[in-house]
Amino acid sequence: MWQVGDKIGRLTVESVKPVRLRCDCGTMTAYTFTHVVSGRVRSCGCLRQEKVVTYAAGQEVAGMRLLRLVADGVLEERKWLVQDDVGQRVVSEVYLKIRARRQRTTNE
Repeated sequence: MWQVGDKIGRLTVESVKPVRLRCDCGTMTAYTFTHVVSGRVRSCGCLRQEKVVTYAAGQEVAGMRLLRLVADGVLEERKWLVQDDVGQRVVSEVYLKIRARRQRTTNE
């Protein structure tokens, strides 16, 4: 059984009953005992997000190559530094989605 202060992936046990965990990113989470024991839970979700961002960098979306994420805040929408025929610029993720949707409809 765990004790307060034990590490499980990126999570640190804050209390045992109920199971409350603090992620390395600072987020407090509560999971069922089963999820934690099975190994399905290793972070608050930030690990998955980091993997997605790492995978996305270098990909091409709507004719623009994603270079790197420049803003990823809770209060602010995500923004990417992109390279396209105009040059390098910062665009929002919403803009990328709209542009990709338009490109799909014109190609169909």
